[in-house]
Order: sequence, then C-alpha cells, then structure tokens
Amino acid sequence: MVTPEICGWTATEMARRIRDREVSCLEVMEAHLQQIEQVNPTVNAIITLLPERALEGAREADAAIARGDDLGPLRANQGNQDNVRVPNLCKRDSQRGWPDCRAIAGGGRDHHW
Repeated sequence: MVTPEICGWTATEMARRIRDREVSCLEVMEAHLQQIEQVNPTVNAIITLLPERALEGAREADAAIARGDDLGPLRANQGNQDNVRVPNLCKRDSQRGWPDCRAIAGGGRDHHW
C-alpha cells in the first residue's frame, strides 16, 4: 500500500493508522523514501540519506508492534536524522550550521569548515 497519500497524513493520523494496523511502519517509511527520492534533487533538503537504516528501523518497529510493545510517539524515526551524532558520518550541527566530521576526519578532534 505504498502510496503518495501516506506522505500527506499528519503525524497523529499516521500514528493512529499504524496503531490500528491499517498500515505498517515499513509501508510508511517506503512511501516517505519514495517522496524523498522524487523531491530531494530539487529541494536538496536531506544531506545524508540512510534508506537501509530507515527501512531496518521500520522493520524493527513493525516487529515490536507484532510483539505488543509500546513504541512511543516517535519510535520509527529514531536515529534517522543528520542533526544527531551517527558514528562515521558527518552531521549537520544545528547550532553553528557547519558540518561536524569528527568521527571521519579528526580522530576525535573538531574539524569545521
């Protein structure tokens, strides 16, 4: 059921539909990845896209739902933003607005350019 319609849902509606099992986390993630693929070349809003990690997180969330675990409101989105530290990836430093590539370039030293 991967449709562009999914990307138009509010976060509240998306959470409800996932909770009610009308749609899976994987379907939601696939729809958003398709949207990103179509739009990002024009808007360049996403610096580091990690689709495999995002899909893995969605599958893990679906498995947790199947077990009856409580995911909380933003479970499927954890770790999929480039404004948080991810080992061996540059991140966007939201305070200074510069890439911070300590893990890659600096071996622990700050490198800002």
